Amino acid sequence: MATRRTYIGIGAAVLIVGGVLWVYHGRPAEASSTQTTPAYFVQTVQEGAFQGAVSASGTVTATSEAAIESPTAAAVSQINVHLGQNVASGATVATLSNGTTVTTPISGTVVNVTVSGGDYVSAGQVLVTVANLSPLQVTLEVPEESITQVKTGDSVTLTFPALPNQSYTGTVNTVGELGTANTSGVVVFPVTVTIQNPSGILLGMDANATIHTGSVSQALYVPTAAIQTVNGTDEVLVPEKSLTPPTLGGFGGGGFGGGSCCAGGRR
Repeated sequence: MATRRTYIGIGAAVLIVGGVLWVYHGRPAEASSTQTTPAYFVQTVQEGAFQGAVSASGTVTATSEAAIESPTAAAVSQINVHLGQNVASGATVATLSNGTTVTTPISGTVVNVTVSGGDYVSAGQVLVTVANLSPLQVTLEVPEESITQVKTGDSVTLTFPALPNQSYTGTVNTVGELGTANTSGVVVFPVTVTIQNPSGILLGMDANATIHTGSVSQALYVPTAAIQTVNGTDEVLVPEKSLTPPTLGGFGGGGFGGGSCCAGGRR
């Protein structure tokens, strides 16, 4: 006898898990050739608050950065700037022995000086690096399975291995639309986070981030093991009321284990 399946849809989960989830009350167990009545392992749906979150890692970066190169081969007559100096766009950063002046194309802070007066440089060699550190940001790599949950304006909690026992807050500024494969072969998307009050944070530091993607005050939780994908849609099965779920041996009417997922809304 074919088993009827009933589905109860909860649409509010779209904003949290990126797709419609279905509320679970039971699923059929593997039937033997002699079974005539489906058996169900029953798991009670639980209700509570749900906070969506996406974890990612990245590096502290500048809003903009310019590696200023020598336009020609010559000796360096003078370096006109020093580390930590703030410079305006168009300011001279170096003077060459042939009278050429080298200027910065952006305003910012001098974060690196690679040569000294008297050094001979070739055309295209980097002399000075200027970075715009206001605001300081973190560029994260978010895996493709999570990127659709992230949006501009999401709040972010940041921690840095170099700054133990400290946490910072930030805001998602941009969400990249072009994914690339990282060194592990995982497709990731760039997400930039503006750091609030970045005291002590330095350019190039490693960062770990938790992106808070939204919340549901009355969410329904089901075990992840109960979720099945049917025609590309995540669903769970609900037994007919006429079928009484039996208690089977050590299962005790439950026993899914593992983590849990959630759906927004109420039955």
